[in-house]
Amino acid sequence: MLKDYMGVISLSEDESNIRSLTVHRPIASIPIFARYRVIDFMLSNMKNAGITNVGIFVNSASRSLIDHIGTGKPWDMNRKNDGVFIFNRYLNAAVNNDIKLLKNNLEFLYRSKKTRLL
Repeated sequence: MLKDYMGVISLSEDESNIRSLTVHRPIASIPIFARYRVIDFMLSNMKNAGITNVGIFVNSASRSLIDHIGTGKPWDMNRKNDGVFIFNRYLNAAVNNDIKLLKNNLEFLYRSKKTRLL
């Protein structure tokens, strides 16, 4: 189990090939079988590995993703300490790569009770 780890999901993919599906939502919130979303598989894998603290960095409209994830209860990540956090990279125009992404959100890393980053 990875109890001492925290997860970071960076949703900075190229959406130009499926632009008609991602006009109003990121790829992670595209429906699969009408009930699930792409992000569900990533969060389920982290939950099954024992990771209870996950930061999701979105660079486009994230309303549908926030509505779907909510408090993280389906993955048992609705906790007083740690849990699921969604950060809008869209608001930080200076973020161009993953190193800058982590640097601009160091407070998330410092405030976590987990000691390792996955």
